[in-house]
Amino acid sequence: MKRKHFHIGAAVLFLVLAVTSKGVTVTLVLSFVLAYLLEPLVRLLERKKVPRRLSASLIYGIAIILVLSIGGKALTSVVSQAQNFAREIPSYLETAKNLVAEKGETYRWAYNFIQDLDRHLVTFLQKNVKAILTTAGQVIYLIVITVLSFFLLVNREKVNEALTLFIGEEWVQQNEGLIREMDGVVRGFFTGRLGVCVAVFLLTLVGCTFIKIKHSLFIATFTGLTAFIPYYGALGGLVPGILAALGTPPVIRSLVSVTVLIVVVNSIESNLLTPFLTARHVKLHPGVIVASVMVGGALYGFWGVVFSIPIAGVVRCLLSRALRDGGN
Repeated sequence: MKRKHFHIGAAVLFLVLAVTSKGVTVTLVLSFVLAYLLEPLVRLLERKKVPRRLSASLIYGIAIILVLSIGGKALTSVVSQAQNFAREIPSYLETAKNLVAEKGETYRWAYNFIQDLDRHLVTFLQKNVKAILTTAGQVIYLIVITVLSFFLLVNREKVNEALTLFIGEEWVQQNEGLIREMDGVVRGFFTGRLGVCVAVFLLTLVGCTFIKIKHSLFIATFTGLTAFIPYYGALGGLVPGILAALGTPPVIRSLVSVTVLIVVVNSIESNLLTPFLTARHVKLHPGVIVASVMVGGALYGFWGVVFSIPIAGVVRCLLSRALRDGGN
């Protein structure tokens, strides 16, 4: 079999598996990703003569202590603000209706739109915020992911051997460069997006605190999470930001301020943070990235959005290698 045809076939197979393999649970995938991202830290400690099992234990131990101490207090504040925000949504929309009603019949369409929004958005947000924040299963879910990723991290050599046998030792030896390239794409994407999300969170938090918008910590957290989607994700912060501004007098000034803030933060994300932290690793055209996110979201919802870009990056690596190989 020609190497070109093999790489094209591998790219097609990778896409088919990504679309059809519903038997692969999200828990298993997230466990692999977490172990994969923590591997460089374990290797760093191993170079300091610290055994692998002890290295992994130290990393997870420190992470758990930080989450329980610093992260626990922050999470409590975010949860509290999110719950208050959900309860106050009806009053925010009532304020918006009153503002539009003062403009007369010319803005009747806007008034009707807000009424429709009141019926659908309130129910949706209140239901989902409550479900996310009060489900005990989420805690169990995180524990399972943590334990499984620890096992994968400690037994990296056995996992690598199993993958090598599955893929084929000869192919692995012949394509070490390709494997390193795909490794750089996946690792670079996730670490880059993490950096982008943290930066967007901090920028939004500072901005919301400065302009004194209610529920600033929740808005910053929401914006930071939606910023995981490159180029346009940070604009998701406009929804809670505008709603919270309706409850922050003077309303008009708050509306203008929070809108400008989120737009500026999104511009920084798309023009500075994403090109520097993510795009240089993934090497995909912005149009391909947006299309990948849309397809992934349509097929698998939230998790499709999360994994669509690294999958597209891996496919790009395989197809590029096939084109370079030519007729070999």
